[in-house]
Amino acid sequence: MVPASPSVTFGDSIPINLATLLRSGDISGGATFGELVSATGQPIYLQTPSSLGAVDVSVNPDYQSFHKVGSNLYLLSHFESPQPAPIYLTQVTQDQNTGALKAVSTKPVNLTGVGGGWNLCAGSVTPWNSQIGGEEYEPDARLFEQAASLDKVNSAIIDFVRYYDLYLSEGATLGDVKAEFQPYKYGHVIEVKVNPDGTPSVTKWYTLGRNSKETAYIMPDNKTVYITDDGTNVGFFKFIATTAGDLSQGDLYAAKFSQQNASNGGTFGITWIKLGSASQSELQSKVESLTFSQIFDYATPTNGTGACPSGYKSINAGDPLEECLKLKDGADKWAAFFETRRYAAYLGATTEFSKWEGITYSPSRNKLYTALTEIRYGMEDNAKKGKNDTEYDIGSNNDIRLPYNPCGCVYSIDVDAQYNANKMQAIVCGNTVGLVDANNTCSVESISSPDNVAMMDSYSTLLIAEDTEAHLNNYVWAYNLDTGSLTRIVSTPVGAEATGVWFFENLLNGWSYISVAAQHPTDNTSNPYNQGPAGYVGYFAIQTSAINGKSIQFTPLPTPRTEMAESYFNGTSSLIAGVTSNATYKTLWRSGDNINGVVMGSLLDVKGQPIKAVNDTTLLPGDKNEISNSTDHTSILNVCQKLHLVSQHEDVPALMYSMDLTQASDGTLTVANPKVVDWSKDGGLWDPCSGEVTPWQTHLGSEEYEPDAKTIAFANSIDDIRADTESGDDILKYMRYWDFYLPTMTVDDVKAYFKPYRYGHVTEVFVDGSSCARGVKHYAMGRGSIEMAHVLGDNKTVIISEDGQCDAFYKFVADKAGDLSAGTLYAAKFKQNSADNGGDFDVTWIELGHGMDADLQEAAATLNFTDIFDLVAPDGSGKCPSGYSSVNTGYAGQECLMLKPGMEDVAPFLETRRYAAMKGASTEFNKVEGTAYDQKGGRLFLSITSVEKGMEDNAGKGKNNTKYDIGSNNDIRLPWNPCGCVYVFTLDANYSPNHMKGLVCGKPVNATNNLGNGCDLEGIANPDNLSYMPGTGDGNLLIAEDTDSHQNDVMWQYNLDSGVLTRTLSTPYGSEVTSTEFYENVGGYGYVVDVVQHPYGESDQDKVTEAGSTGQGAWIGYMGPFKNTGGSPEASVCSNVNYCPASTYSAT
Repeated sequence: MVPASPSVTFGDSIPINLATLLRSGDISGGATFGELVSATGQPIYLQTPSSLGAVDVSVNPDYQSFHKVGSNLYLLSHFESPQPAPIYLTQVTQDQNTGALKAVSTKPVNLTGVGGGWNLCAGSVTPWNSQIGGEEYEPDARLFEQAASLDKVNSAIIDFVRYYDLYLSEGATLGDVKAEFQPYKYGHVIEVKVNPDGTPSVTKWYTLGRNSKETAYIMPDNKTVYITDDGTNVGFFKFIATTAGDLSQGDLYAAKFSQQNASNGGTFGITWIKLGSASQSELQSKVESLTFSQIFDYATPTNGTGACPSGYKSINAGDPLEECLKLKDGADKWAAFFETRRYAAYLGATTEFSKWEGITYSPSRNKLYTALTEIRYGMEDNAKKGKNDTEYDIGSNNDIRLPYNPCGCVYSIDVDAQYNANKMQAIVCGNTVGLVDANNTCSVESISSPDNVAMMDSYSTLLIAEDTEAHLNNYVWAYNLDTGSLTRIVSTPVGAEATGVWFFENLLNGWSYISVAAQHPTDNTSNPYNQGPAGYVGYFAIQTSAINGKSIQFTPLPTPRTEMAESYFNGTSSLIAGVTSNATYKTLWRSGDNINGVVMGSLLDVKGQPIKAVNDTTLLPGDKNEISNSTDHTSILNVCQKLHLVSQHEDVPALMYSMDLTQASDGTLTVANPKVVDWSKDGGLWDPCSGEVTPWQTHLGSEEYEPDAKTIAFANSIDDIRADTESGDDILKYMRYWDFYLPTMTVDDVKAYFKPYRYGHVTEVFVDGSSCARGVKHYAMGRGSIEMAHVLGDNKTVIISEDGQCDAFYKFVADKAGDLSAGTLYAAKFKQNSADNGGDFDVTWIELGHGMDADLQEAAATLNFTDIFDLVAPDGSGKCPSGYSSVNTGYAGQECLMLKPGMEDVAPFLETRRYAAMKGASTEFNKVEGTAYDQKGGRLFLSITSVEKGMEDNAGKGKNNTKYDIGSNNDIRLPWNPCGCVYVFTLDANYSPNHMKGLVCGKPVNATNNLGNGCDLEGIANPDNLSYMPGTGDGNLLIAEDTDSHQNDVMWQYNLDSGVLTRTLSTPYGSEVTSTEFYENVGGYGYVVDVVQHPYGESDQDKVTEAGSTGQGAWIGYMGPFKNTGGSPEASVCSNVNYCPASTYSAT
């Protein structure tokens, strides 16, 4: 398979930005946001020796919820730590035009009626517009009761009793602590409601049980509540209220899981064990006096055996793990609601989960979604982080038996019509392969330690926030539930976790909001971009009308890769609202497939017979026919109201097909009836590379790495030909077209048949209504290592790029629009203005000559190099004799040339690069690749695979070397960049490029520290084919790679407004992405055609036999079909010409 983005959204670009509403420590309305306060409302002070007496302000904002009460807007903010944990109520105003929010005043919520707040974590908004949240990491009542000295008391409890003005620094004793602190008052769901007068009401619900409450979520029946438990060896709980909308009485349940499989995070059945029934009033009357020993007898387990004394049950729940317990008579109610996890384990429920985090619900899918930070400990099978260890499973059911995954998973939970959860399965898991490094041990392209989750149900989007040490920066992701795509939308500063994520749909005055917080950033004072340790409370404002009823796709936020980016609270800048389509890669065929009797990719000779494969070293033939795995540009054509496909193979001799293309009603494409395009009148086809579809619906192709005519002219033996290391062996391979093979082939055979000036041209293929084709070589458009030719908006100007070493850049202007058979050829002269970011250049044009295909075709078949030039060697200083021009072009190095009389009308078209250099054009480019055209914006885009050699200043790959510049103009003088750049040209009114500058460049990195990738994985590497995608704003540019500096070549989408790169397709080992072309409207659908060339071919051949290998056949396929891409339908052209059957043949 070819991994690709699962979806794409076409529509309007909606600007959004991550705004900060408050930071902890901010003063608003006279109060300090996040300041800890005591039961008497006084500031709480630090008691550490280094900061004794300073007011304690939490840097750990967690759940944030907006509440519209009357015409007013309020924010309720949890703070997680230190203890006692506060909740703040902030009044907020809104700018109705922009959606921007402003804090007017803030104050702590009085929690004295519930004994203060403990480790307030995640939350949710109830159907009745209150906030409910969880008290996490409940204090252990057994250990507290058993503590005989202060050093045995949990440090969080020592912090908490400051709520009662007890400080160790002021002499507080163990007796003082035990007199004030009651552990059973903490570990509950806490609810805050903002009253019409703006005052808060607070309830701590004992009815929902006691555990390490991450959060609770109330289902649409207003009775069922799901409760998650964050810690080691924890459970999953459900409460069903007796009366809808009233949590004061009901039944509490614990989940029993039965594992069905262990793959990808596992799949589980769920049943429920009832723990008990109770009312708030009866539990409230008991909480102040209750102790652990009134509920359970405890005995120490037999070490390492899981055995307990008679009458005791072994459990393994929470920390401290394995225990032997015996329930006291009549204590079952207190056990159920105050020792909920222990009692659940006691009754056989599953208590093996690790850090069960946020939970949310999709009404449209009737599913819950929830996060588990890591798959570890009790979730493994008698193991600890992948190594044998029984401590987390001994004494338990061992219901969960999964492989270790430190990156965690997000799960969906099926519920029935009564909102009863009955099945759970992972939908996305983090991983430790792919884009990992020393600072990111989980891939930065996926989740790591997911924590809070929030549902954007109308938009099929799940928001996932991280709490991880396995990413240098924690992220918030948007996960598309329809397609499975993950998009990074927030990055927190180093050291901070992402919290408080929630979606508030159409909250106020036509604006919707996403809340997000970042707690405890690192306070690195040596970092010049340090923003301090204060937590952030932020939001995105989104105009509801802009997205209502549409699909959305967030613009990806790049992975932070600079110290500045790593230090800030960053968010995405936009989203697309429109129609989302499936973008997975669909295969039309693979090389070697048999379609209607044609073996696709089977190279053929001039008689249409299969060619034998030869050994790459000896060039001796074997027994097998050669199947090309190097399919390249593939065009969709609309001719005579029918779709056709033309596809070329980048080989010598080359192969090209035309075939029928059928479009189903849902936009799916299929091919049939392939026919081989006949090039015999031009001596066959040489190494075709990239191409495009002309405005008049023809396939415009190319012939790359043209054979050096000098090699043939001066060769006296086969060895002389092979001495040309760039094209010599390819010339000998090409001779198979006429059935010549070594060792019997002679140099005379080569000279008799192989005419080098026939190869290296722009090609054009015309198709009739029967998918029969006529191929034309445009000799008037020049000869070189042609990557591709691109027709501009006047249908006359054609830009021609040249792929090789010390190459040039050309322009052809046809005499007649839509007819490329005659015109004037130009070569570019570049004047460098700057070397920054790939350089900045002015461009002028040197006329080379006017030519006609009909006049040049005969010359190409008869002339040789010595007919056109006199050649002498330069002297030792690089100077040429009088009358000779010094050039440095292609792979030939410096040459001294003199044009022979009468060749002025031929040299511009058959020796284009050499002649351009003689006329003063710039011939210093290295591997100029694909072009793309934005007609509306008047821009042309160009890729250069690597900035090196002639593009450097008397250097080669960063080291002093005059080889590539001696004898040239040395117009280009850039620093070496082996990762390459994409450039943008401006065009004048006559469609002539006049200025070029770098747009986006790859970034070299140390491959040893980057998983063998020599270019930064978050940027381009050796860009090749390009395609422009019009759209809102400046549109997007598709950039395909041909690289050894990424382990897998990819196709990127580059947003021309934001500069954001998004990886959209990845290829198997050893392959490259080619033929990238966006078709905006073909029969009402859009497509991106992509070919994956030579898998396991250019590298990693050893991996082709590994498990999971997909073989070496090239893929020809597309991403799409896309709906609502806009644009006018491709015009269908038609004529009465019939190219069948004389000019085509089929090969079986």
